[in-house]
Amino acid sequence: MKFVSLHHHTTHSYLDGFGTPLQHCERAAELGYTALAVTEHGNVSSAFQFEKAANKIGIKPIFGIEAYTAPSAEDPRQTKFHLTILARNQDGYRNLNMLVTRSWKQYYYHPTMTGADVAEFGNGLTILSGCSGSYMACNLVGGKGFAVPETSDDKWAAYEEVGRIAERFANIFDGQFYLEVQAFPELENTRKINAAYAQLSHETGIPLAATMDVHYPRPEDNEMQVVLHGCGPQGKGQATADELLRRWNLRRQTYATRERQDTSKTSNGHRTEKRTGLAGY
Repeated sequence: MKFVSLHHHTTHSYLDGFGTPLQHCERAAELGYTALAVTEHGNVSSAFQFEKAANKIGIKPIFGIEAYTAPSAEDPRQTKFHLTILARNQDGYRNLNMLVTRSWKQYYYHPTMTGADVAEFGNGLTILSGCSGSYMACNLVGGKGFAVPETSDDKWAAYEEVGRIAERFANIFDGQFYLEVQAFPELENTRKINAAYAQLSHETGIPLAATMDVHYPRPEDNEMQVVLHGCGPQGKGQATADELLRRWNLRRQTYATRERQDTSKTSNGHRTEKRTGLAGY
């Protein structure tokens, strides 16, 4: 089995990603990838360069987006939740562009799409539940307006709600919805999310998709992402690199040297009402 990066950002994820689509494709080929997905933040502006680079290098381009989502287009909150969306075919690519167009028409702090929008243009799309900034993940571990579950009852309630959301997605996107797990073992929240999704996958049969949330082509490029964040809303031109890494719960050495992580396999099963505990959550 070969790994394919399905959550990937280039410099077109402005003030976050680093490296041109060509540089990312070249690196993917070096690592033996046969395909690569690019999922910029809220836009598909890299699509032409990405397709050209992928064809030149000889890998399959997968077009996608890391969308900014909200419960409704009129939601007054600045905060948006991330969702990973991939186009499987020509219809999916067309619908992906329709979604992006609508999200910019509904711009509020970010180009914003809703669950109803995604369902409307869902033909040909594959949906991943998203990173730790997604609606489901924030339900599980807190953040973006969700309180951190402290008690066992709170954690079970959050888990049950996430299960209901996941099953709605699975019903709408029949066979094309995945629980996104990420290989960041040094991040406590990611470990909790992965553990919860692994159990949910076992109970429901909703498959897992492992991603790396890549933002630069080579390990030594990591400093540039910190600089970009320092220039953007997180740093406001005042935070040091070490301060930003502290906020991300990363040590400079770990951040700079981590080049590869292993992901574990989880078998599918059926969701049951009997609860035996969430390992690690």
